[in-house]
Amino acid sequence: MESREVQTKHSKKSTLQSKFIDVILPVTGCVSYECFAVNIMNPKRFQEFFGDKTFVTADILWFNAHIGFGVYLYRQRFLQKASTHWKITYSVFVSALFNFGSVLLWGSSKKLLPTLPERIKVIFGLGSGLLLMYIGWHFSDFLNKQMLQQREH
Repeated sequence: MESREVQTKHSKKSTLQSKFIDVILPVTGCVSYECFAVNIMNPKRFQEFFGDKTFVTADILWFNAHIGFGVYLYRQRFLQKASTHWKITYSVFVSALFNFGSVLLWGSSKKLLPTLPERIKVIFGLGSGLLLMYIGWHFSDFLNKQMLQQREH
């Protein structure tokens, strides 16, 4: 009887840990990514809000965005046959491309639209960030479905 109780506790711990890795970390990364978009599109407002902690806060958000996206990618089915080394390599690579590409988009668009009000720039940053995340999610879903279809044939 004790063995079953230990298994149940382990199973609950494993489920909670899996939920943290599969849901909480990626969602935290997405929220951090969107907050970082605000920092890029309106650094003055960001600095007003965070004061002398602006750089530390921005770095934490940037780091969390990388971790969240990296973990999300690492846990995708289409990478499950890759070795741990390559899963990490691919996840870091794609996360860096995604995050740095987003910053390049936001920075360039901010320079191209200098006369727009700051709130419009922030809305653009948040909206484009959501769109890019949706496209990334859709792409990974497509890859997962392709992998499943290959297994069936």
